[in-house]
Amino acid sequence: MNCNKADLLIMKYMDGLISDEEIIKLKEHISVCDKCKEDFMVYNKILDEFSDNSNIINAPSDFEEQVMAKIDFVYSGNTERSINILCFIWGLFSVFAGLGTILIINKEKIIEFISNVPNLSGYLELISKAEIYAEEFKNSFISVVETTFNTCTHYIDSLKYVSLIIFVILIAAQYLIYKKGKVEV
Repeated sequence: MNCNKADLLIMKYMDGLISDEEIIKLKEHISVCDKCKEDFMVYNKILDEFSDNSNIINAPSDFEEQVMAKIDFVYSGNTERSINILCFIWGLFSVFAGLGTILIINKEKIIEFISNVPNLSGYLELISKAEIYAEEFKNSFISVVETTFNTCTHYIDSLKYVSLIIFVILIAAQYLIYKKGKVEV
């Protein structure tokens, strides 16, 4: 028998679906294959742990009522109001973003229209001031983003060695845990 078939028989054993003939074949293979013997012992240990009823934790007597009360709260009007507020805010944002996009795309045509209408020509100075403020804001925002990016890259560069060390430590710990948990037969 090969190890793949033995692994299938071990799984059948775990599920309690193995026949007497298959148990004999499995025992024969385990007696000559150390890897399958180790796997079988580990699975047996897991079964023993799960069959121990002393570790079972019982839920509180009012557990079902608590869960149902929380479900009722989630489906009550409290969450509907919150969802409606979020939808309203999202709608306003969408409208303003859409209008802003239209204004930016058609900026030249809008300025030309305003300059041709005598009652609106006073707004041209306001538009030019707004453009200056927008440019200043853009420049300061870009400066802040660049500074933040440079600071983050500096920290990331210094942290890559720390993360490498942590990674090596985790691999070593995993190896030690595996070795410690190995079942000796």
